[in-house]
Amino acid sequence: MKPEDPPIKSVEDYVARVQQATDSWRGLPACSPWFRGQSNCRKAPTPSILRYEIDEPKLVARFRSLAPMFGDTPSRDHKDKWLYLMQHVGAPTRLLDWTEGALIGLYFAVEAVASGRSSSHENPGVWVLHPLELNRLSIGSEDFPDRDTAHFSARCDLALGITPHVTVAEEHKYPVAILPDHVHPRMKSQKGCFTLHGGDCLDFENLGCAIDLARDGFFLKYEVARSAARAILDRLRWLGITHCTLFPDHDGLATELKRIFIKDEKSCAQNRE
Repeated sequence: MKPEDPPIKSVEDYVARVQQATDSWRGLPACSPWFRGQSNCRKAPTPSILRYEIDEPKLVARFRSLAPMFGDTPSRDHKDKWLYLMQHVGAPTRLLDWTEGALIGLYFAVEAVASGRSSSHENPGVWVLHPLELNRLSIGSEDFPDRDTAHFSARCDLALGITPHVTVAEEHKYPVAILPDHVHPRMKSQKGCFTLHGGDCLDFENLGCAIDLARDGFFLKYEVARSAARAILDRLRWLGITHCTLFPDHDGLATELKRIFIKDEKSCAQNRE
């Protein structure tokens, strides 16, 4: 999947290009575009559980068994909330994080690069998705399914290891866009939303092409110039998009202060060694 050329070099350029591309999308503004930023535009968006060789049912079962010892957890029958909780504490799942905030997506694309923590030398990237078009193509409905629908429930059962992968029906093959309950404070501050992968384990770019989402202009990719990452991050901070606003806790505050007072964490770490 080729990015929309040329690479973005400013917040203003990014906003103008995204707005121009999405203004004609059906269902807007009632349905906002979704955004996903990554520090490497060459790595297609892929749910974390599919990036590794993992025994998915055993991992999920172990998490659900042990998690109550460490704090409040959803009831056993709220299968979707278990997935949301796992995703937001860093456990691998079939969920893929997106945000309804265009600037939030851009922040997640440039933050690691600007702070010197990215190990990649590639440009960052932002993917833009029309979630209801995804659902129209994958489940035949221009709406967000709730937890009681077959399309949602079947994918949850697969993700939790309740349904074996080999028995997944054809209609539950592709990802579905879902609006989650906010089971973690960060989900609200990050305007978080998810796609939930079904039986097909391809990355999102290949899936987007397979169901013609990209061909029809409802799945876009923007490359961000690596050299502009620091200037873009500073501009986003001026606009109120900071680590502390997206991670509203003491850890988020500490990280934000380090970003302000330590310009390049990687260089500082190397100097201490």
